[in-house]
Formats: sequence, structure tokens, C-alpha cells
Amino acid sequence: MIPHSKPCISDGDVEGAAGAIRSGILAGGKTVSEFEDAFSKRIEAVGSVAVSSGTAALHLSLLALGVGPTDEVVLPAYVCTAPLNAIRYVGARPVLADVEPQAGISGTEEIGRAISPRTRAVICVHLFGRATPIDDISSLGVDVIEDSAQAVGGLYRGRPIGGVGAVSAFSFYATKVMTTGHGGMVSSKDKGLLDEVRDLIHYDKRENGRLRYNYSMTSFQAALGLSQLGRLDEFLSRRKKIANFYREEFQRAGIVMPPLSPSGEDIHYRFIIKAPGRVDDVIGRLSDLGINAMRPVFKPIYFYTGDEELKGAKKAYEEDVSIPIYPALTDSEVERVSNAVKAVFTKR
Repeated sequence: MIPHSKPCISDGDVEGAAGAIRSGILAGGKTVSEFEDAFSKRIEAVGSVAVSSGTAALHLSLLALGVGPTDEVVLPAYVCTAPLNAIRYVGARPVLADVEPQAGISGTEEIGRAISPRTRAVICVHLFGRATPIDDISSLGVDVIEDSAQAVGGLYRGRPIGGVGAVSAFSFYATKVMTTGHGGMVSSKDKGLLDEVRDLIHYDKRENGRLRYNYSMTSFQAALGLSQLGRLDEFLSRRKKIANFYREEFQRAGIVMPPLSPSGEDIHYRFIIKAPGRVDDVIGRLSDLGINAMRPVFKPIYFYTGDEELKGAKKAYEEDVSIPIYPALTDSEVERVSNAVKAVFTKR
């Protein structure tokens, strides 16, 4: 069975993490600072704070912006539950924005309809590695948090993703674009905001009783992150090569895919094919052929909040199938995936 997702770990990655463990400094220290600095340089941010997960990064971003129980936070209805959980952590009210169903993205129009006088922040998600129109959404006059968990290393209008909004949250979970096992990063061009985030994750020996969180990253996670960051361009190049192969093969077979990003800014974290009305059937048939495919979003967010269904999110959920695309795939495995998809769609 070819797995849907899989980390790409090299001997150098292993040695980097092992070296940090051998040092005896397992929490904090120089390696974490080096990872933060290297990551900030890569995305052209003033600074970054390494944390324990992408969800922690979202939680801290909301706290640093002062979001609380009297506020509303807008988020896309077609996304994993991490942003929803972070909003609930701070006691704010989640307000769902619909998505354009072909790409699954909440753009300016969808976000604009969800904003109210009580909106304190918007979480914009660069879904599946595809850039969201963050400049246009920022012009709506509300603080924007870039959820860049699926778009590390990507670009938006020629600029690194994660450097446009007020603050950005990244994830380095095991199967993300680059990994530290668990882990994440908060990045910003606002030094004061970063100081606030850093204060929130260091809770011991403090002069006041402010509520703080044990969200720090370990040194061996940071060492793995540094090694993975050095391989990021290699990862992105491999993803692009696989995506181009799939597109060429599937277009010839008449298989429908989301349109390419208008500016071509997509790192191909997920590769989506459209299977209207037969998503479960396609996933099952691919499994029979040894390919682990899945829905890219387990359930739309309205399933958890009890809000009414949103037309675009419902349509995307009923059509999207995610197939394997990651750097560890061999050329022969890529061909196996392609041939299996074509076989499923030509033999109804």
C-alpha cells in the first residue's frame, strides 16, 4: 500500500537530531534560536518563535493580537479543526466563511461577507499549499493571521508566504511540508507581537501570575527542523515535478482537477482530483489497487459548530479526493498512483 502521506527523513536529519540529544541540552538553547533565525530569514520575517505545534502557534497568535471572549474570528468552513480549536481556546466566537469550491479557498468576497463589527481577526488558510489572496483580505481592515501550515516555502505575489499578515502560524507535524515530528512556528514583522508570544511560552520564575503556556520546542526538534529547512527547496522541487506529471496524465484521461493558481503559486502540499458524488467509491477503489487516498478535509467546520451548511464548502467536500504527493514517493510509485487513478476513472 502506498501511504497517503509520509515524512522524508534523511541520514543527515537523523544525525542532526541525534547530535542535539548527545549535547545534553534538550530544551531550549542555541539550536532553537538558530532554527528560529534561519526560518525567519527564509520567509523574510523580523523574527519567529518556535513552538510545540501548529495549533499552539494559532492559539498564541490570537492571544498576541488580544482576541478574547467578546470577539468574533472568521475562518474558512473547509479546513481542519486546528483553527477552530484555537479560536475556542481564547473563548472567541468562530464565524464561518464559505469557500470557492474548485480550489477550496476563502477569498476576499467570502471573507468579506463573514466580517461584522465584532470581528477581531481573520484566519486565512493557504489550503493544500495554494496561496490565498492575503493582500486583498488584509485590505478589509481586520487583523489577518496567516495559517501557513500547508504552505511552508510557498510564495504569494513573489513574496514568501507567512510574511504578509499581521502574524503567521506554521506547522511542522510529521507529514507536513517539512517536519520536526510535532512542532510549529509563529512569525511576524512586528517585534512587539513576537515579544508577547515569547513571554506567553516561558512560564517559570516570572514576577507575575499571568497565565502562560508550556508551548516551547525541544532542541532536538529544532535540530531536525534546521536540517529539513536546508532541504526545503529539494522538497518543493520534487512536489512540483510529481504534480506536473499527474496533471499531464490526468488531463489526457479527462480527469477533473482544480484550476492552476492564477499566478502559479502552489507548492502542491495536496494533489486533488474531483469525483462528484463518488468520493467514497473512488477512495475505496484506489485502496483496492494499493493506493491510500482520502478526503483532504475530514469534515467541513459547520459539522462541528452546528452552523448551517455552506454551499461552496459542501460542494468541495462532496468532490475532493486527495492522492499521494510527497518527496519520498519514488518515480515508480508515482506511476503506480497515476495508473491506478486512471483505471478507477475509466472503469466505472
